[in-house]
Amino acid sequence: MVLNDGTIGDYLFMGNHVYTYCVIVVCLKSGLETDSWTWITHLSIWGSIGFWFIFSLIYSQIWTWTGLAPEMSGMAPNVYRCSIFWMGLIFVPILVLLPDFIYKSLQRTLFKTYEQAIQENEANNKEVERLIRRSRFSETARLLKSAFSFTRVPSNLDQNQRYRGFAFSQEENGVVRQADLIRVYNTNVDKPSGR
Repeated sequence: MVLNDGTIGDYLFMGNHVYTYCVIVVCLKSGLETDSWTWITHLSIWGSIGFWFIFSLIYSQIWTWTGLAPEMSGMAPNVYRCSIFWMGLIFVPILVLLPDFIYKSLQRTLFKTYEQAIQENEANNKEVERLIRRSRFSETARLLKSAFSFTRVPSNLDQNQRYRGFAFSQEENGVVRQADLIRVYNTNVDKPSGR
């Protein structure tokens, strides 16, 4: 490919095209896999893409200042002037990410998880508690509660038989049971000032 300034686009020229497309595809794919978008997510994704463009501009000019990477001298302006680069910048990420987007759309529409159903109900200001109550999570919680229920150890056992639990267990013959302590704690009462 012959460029406007008379130079010929070689493997480095094409390599800059491909690497730029890879940076954009990877950043957009990470956005596609992200569950919640925050300002940090936006900064990471769009900042990475923007940083690559700025870095390639600086790196293609570094030879004039330091003598490093003479083969990259003036590469970024040539790449950015090429219409094929900009056309590829639009079509390559779309074509690469389209199967992932279709899969995620079908999965979220036809085979959504409980987490996704809860997210949608929250976004649409619908009742979430009914959905949680009938989900498999409430069944799991019930099974775990019955599996981990403990019985009190009789106090007439000798010292070696009485303490067989873990060193951090708070239920072993304590004055106040942990469950009772948790139930007494009221989160609606204001906390003391600490003076």
